[in-house]
Amino acid sequence: MKSLLFALSCVLLVSQCKPSAPKLDPKIARLVGTWVLEKPDSAAGSTVTFALDMANPPHDITSFDLQGQSVQTSYVGRMYATIDGTMQFQQISQTAKSGSDQTDPSVSQSYLVKLGSVARYEQLTDSTLRLYFGRPRSGVLSYKIRR
Repeated sequence: MKSLLFALSCVLLVSQCKPSAPKLDPKIARLVGTWVLEKPDSAAGSTVTFALDMANPPHDITSFDLQGQSVQTSYVGRMYATIDGTMQFQQISQTAKSGSDQTDPSVSQSYLVKLGSVARYEQLTDSTLRLYFGRPRSGVLSYKIRR
């Protein structure tokens, strides 16, 4: 009887323990927020917002939901980042903004192609982010955090 009570109390004790939330590396945590494109074309007013994907807790790779805007489109997708600076965008889908001038959709399309080919990121300060892309030619997208 004592062993049965001991076993039941152990089960109750274990069932009340909650798994600890995974720790988020500070380098990854600084990516969260809305970033405004400054270079190569700050006039385009493009933004990207990174939010932690709470359904997929971080391990070696941290998953983010993203949304943003470019000149003529809004877009959503997923992004993955690691503490060593690698980054990959996936499943980016776009929607044309109502009332936007569709005379030159190549500007928005070019931005999304660059974003989709990002392979690495670098934060120079807490408020500056660089995304290194590979298509159509390699280059850098430079952002400032929106406060």
